[in-house]
Amino acid sequence: MSIDEESVNANTNPSTPAPTNAYTYTNNGNVTVPSLWTALDNVQLCYTVIPQMKHYYRYGTFRNCADARRELSFAFSLKGKSEEEQIEITRQREDAKFEKKITERSSSAVWTLRTEPPPNFPPKV
Repeated sequence: MSIDEESVNANTNPSTPAPTNAYTYTNNGNVTVPSLWTALDNVQLCYTVIPQMKHYYRYGTFRNCADARRELSFAFSLKGKSEEEQIEITRQREDAKFEKKITERSSSAVWTLRTEPPPNFPPKV
């Protein structure tokens, strides 16, 4: 079990959401402003020795923590802004990330569409 899973399982108060990443959407679709502490924890966890060594053993390179550093930088950049600005900037960033995720890689490059069913389909029992 990872440290993030332990912190999620250790959260016994159902009214307090457990942090999954630096920002999350709530159940009603509202965006939650990034937590500076959560982003800092993610950077610290990325650079810890054991996970770095495990990544080096498995892949032959050290783990790239650029995403965690970007999240921390983003959380820092929001600190001087009003709450409405923070929510709007975070929503725009989330929408841009979602749009990039959808348009960047398409599953149509992996799958080929069939014009007819495969031979011996359905199999006879």
